[in-house]
Amino acid sequence: MVIDSSYPILKRFPGAIAHSYKGIRLYHGAQWWALTRDCVAYILGILKSNRKYYSFFKYTLCPDEIFFHSIVKHSPFAPRITHDFETAVHRPEYFLSNEHGCRYIDWNAKATTLPKTLDLQDLDRLLGSTCLFARKFDQQRSADLITTLESRFHCGPAETSEKQPT
Repeated sequence: MVIDSSYPILKRFPGAIAHSYKGIRLYHGAQWWALTRDCVAYILGILKSNRKYYSFFKYTLCPDEIFFHSIVKHSPFAPRITHDFETAVHRPEYFLSNEHGCRYIDWNAKATTLPKTLDLQDLDRLLGSTCLFARKFDQQRSADLITTLESRFHCGPAETSEKQPT
């Protein structure tokens, strides 16, 4: 998504975020990524040939949500972005979705701290999604959900490799 100063947080910091770097439009999004090896190699190549790019982001608000997005969005990999705000056909539905790329994250829950800590009530929505990962779990509040998912997918809690005292 193009950086837009209309976002409420940005109104508190006028001028805190540049809209371009050397004439290149900056983009932002979530810092949760799943990148291919070729895309990572492309990013590293860009950074190797453009050391000042790092310095530009040193004192930027939320650099982790802009740094990589701007490179990938201007790359040959841009058409393969799966969760791209700019290309969403139905933006209202897009922003109400809990599917964020390959991650299930509930930012739409009412009367709770966001993102919502998932619980057993989220099971059907999780299983009905196309997501490979989910956020956010709490060992106590999500215990029933975690147990149900482990049972359903035939996996138990991670075993430790440490030897127990005898």
